[in-house]
Amino acid sequence: MSSLADQLAHGRAFQINFKAVVALVALLLMLVFWFDSQTPLGFAHGMLYVPVIFLALLTSNARFLIATVLVSALLTVAGVLISEGPAFEVSVVFANRAVALLIILVSGALAYSTLAIAKAQQRHQHFAQLTDALPIIIWMANAKGEVDFLNQALYDYTGISRDDGFLPGQWLELVHPDDREPVTREWMNCVAQHKPYSVEFRIRRSDGHYGHFLVRAVLFEKGQTKRWYGSAMEMDEYRQLQLQLAHSKKLEAIGQLTGGMAHDFNNLLTVVLGNADLLSASLSDQPSLKDLSDTIIQAAERGALLNQSLLAFARRQALSPVLTDIGQLVEEIQPLLYRSLDESTSLTVKVESGQLSALVDRAQLESALLNLCLNARDAMPEGGALNIEVSECQIHSSPTINAEQLLAGNYIQISVQDTGKGIPADIREQVFEPFFTTKDQGKGSGLGLSMAFGFVKQSGGHIRFESEPECGTTFHIYLPKDTFQTPLHQDKVPGKTATGTGTILLVEDEELVRRYALRILGEAGYSVILAEHADEALKKLEKNPGIQLLFTDIVMPGSMNGLELVERALQQYPSLKIVYTSGHNNEELLQQPDWETSAHFIAKPYRRAELLTLFSELLNTPDRPTRA
Repeated sequence: MSSLADQLAHGRAFQINFKAVVALVALLLMLVFWFDSQTPLGFAHGMLYVPVIFLALLTSNARFLIATVLVSALLTVAGVLISEGPAFEVSVVFANRAVALLIILVSGALAYSTLAIAKAQQRHQHFAQLTDALPIIIWMANAKGEVDFLNQALYDYTGISRDDGFLPGQWLELVHPDDREPVTREWMNCVAQHKPYSVEFRIRRSDGHYGHFLVRAVLFEKGQTKRWYGSAMEMDEYRQLQLQLAHSKKLEAIGQLTGGMAHDFNNLLTVVLGNADLLSASLSDQPSLKDLSDTIIQAAERGALLNQSLLAFARRQALSPVLTDIGQLVEEIQPLLYRSLDESTSLTVKVESGQLSALVDRAQLESALLNLCLNARDAMPEGGALNIEVSECQIHSSPTINAEQLLAGNYIQISVQDTGKGIPADIREQVFEPFFTTKDQGKGSGLGLSMAFGFVKQSGGHIRFESEPECGTTFHIYLPKDTFQTPLHQDKVPGKTATGTGTILLVEDEELVRRYALRILGEAGYSVILAEHADEALKKLEKNPGIQLLFTDIVMPGSMNGLELVERALQQYPSLKIVYTSGHNNEELLQQPDWETSAHFIAKPYRRAELLTLFSELLNTPDRPTRA
């Protein structure tokens, strides 16, 4: 009987069509009933119905089984009623019929219990399969608190096997010796009081080390059934993910603060650098004073470079992405990387065959790789080995990589591995922060890794590292493969100071920048109309139809930013020329699906010659196609 129940539970008893079994059962019932009706005595005719009942069991359908038993019983009773007449004493007939009926009912009860056992085993099997697929430990215990079920996750974590004779009730052997007594005491207390169980303790791992687990359980009661259902979740990995998330949010907050400060600083640098240019030009006959103004210019230029580094960390730098073969780029700059290392350091570059292209700013990627190599060199003062590997990888969903919610897909992975002293554990969370450095004063600004971090994140990728003391460090850069995006058109216009004519609408909320731009444009011969925000600019456009060029900041207070202002302005004045500026970058423009290809962007801090040359070209060349 148990063998049949096992077969039914595993769903492999007999693969017979349900309708065919029903038809066969009906036919057999009719034959048995006909045979039964031929002999009114009905001695032990109930035995004839037994195989029919067990045939119905093969359908694994409880309702059909019960129906078969009831029909068999009714036919047994009815068999004597349609016979030609009693050939024996009535008492004997009814006694035999009672025996036959009893045989049928007992057989039906046995068949039904077999089916119930099979169903219970099937449910247990499905439950075990479900829990084995879960990534956390699932366990169950009876009403007395005796653990009688553990899913596969426990066996995988501890390295023991179900075939080793380990029983669920022996779970306490896996608990750290120092935790066993308090764990047992609390468990028995919860069992006695029927209250939920929640305790954190250590469980032995397959390598002998102990991991921290949060173990919980609740009591399920239904009628006389009482069972404990519990789970055990590893806290070490969970806490590590929490730390990564907190670190990510910290970097994001620092980036927002840094980006905002860098934007305001660029406005100030525009004024300082621009006015220093004007001052230097006017002091050509006074060398000593001109030298002072040139010193101001040099200092302001260094400030602009520093600010660009801050914007790189904040992911707000201006990028010029192009489709680039990453493997080829790394091989091309290999001589430069080699020259940056000491003679005692070997450099190995390994590039996987195949297409390894991504949309990146080549200069920024080269800078990021150079910074990583310089850091590796400093981590190996006595020499060592530096290995760079470029390959393609596919990201699915990995907690180690995916703390930043990196989208699933194909990526180009660049790994930079050194054999240096490694990164101490107490500073690993700070390595990407701007101005953090372990180098001596004057040996580094602490911006190299933060710039690499910002560049990679702004490019839609991810950067992480692995490090062990005295075992070296490996940085991994992930860049989306074969991404296509139209880069922003940005004119680079160094050169001589140009003059021109025409009417320009200057929209700038920062007063000092507005005054500086007004001065240099006015001295160059342009007629300039000023506006502090977008609403004022639209009114000025309506009152002055002769405006030829709109020069607007992107980020402005008020109801509209510079992008929205341009969209409104071009609806009424489609031939209007557009020049954007910003202390951030052109990222907002890149996100516009209908980016105006005739527009230009000039980043702050902009130089006098750069601005005037651009305006001279725009106002002294034929109209370009514009957005209608």
